[in-house]
Amino acid sequence: MMKRAPPVSSSLFSKSQNLWLIWKLLIILSIIFLVMTLARIQFYYDTSPQSYSGRVHRRSQLPMIDDEGFEGNPRIAYLFLVRRDLPLDFLWQSFFENADAANYSIYVHSEPGFILDETTTRSSFFFNRQLSNSIKW
Repeated sequence: MMKRAPPVSSSLFSKSQNLWLIWKLLIILSIIFLVMTLARIQFYYDTSPQSYSGRVHRRSQLPMIDDEGFEGNPRIAYLFLVRRDLPLDFLWQSFFENADAANYSIYVHSEPGFILDETTTRSSFFFNRQLSNSIKW
């Protein structure tokens, strides 16, 4: 008497097929969602030259604010919030070295008692730029 081998269950194949079908469906739905999102963004931001010129024209119609107390060239202020030392000070050194010092101001807010000098930073741009009324945070 020979024993028969148990029949191969088709549930193994159906589970893997179902899993593959779910993945296909998920990928197709993701692509459809992506295309619809991009279409909506494109529709929302109309980049035609006429609409751009219309925005510029409307902006030019706004009244200019005249600051009576301001004299001189406008400047950009850089405020660095640091605890102790200034990270990436060498990067800021290369950023500021080619700029005109009359066009920017540098302020450093650090822990009270911490002083930026030759021992704490490699960049001379940050010497004596700390705010005097710093608070501990």
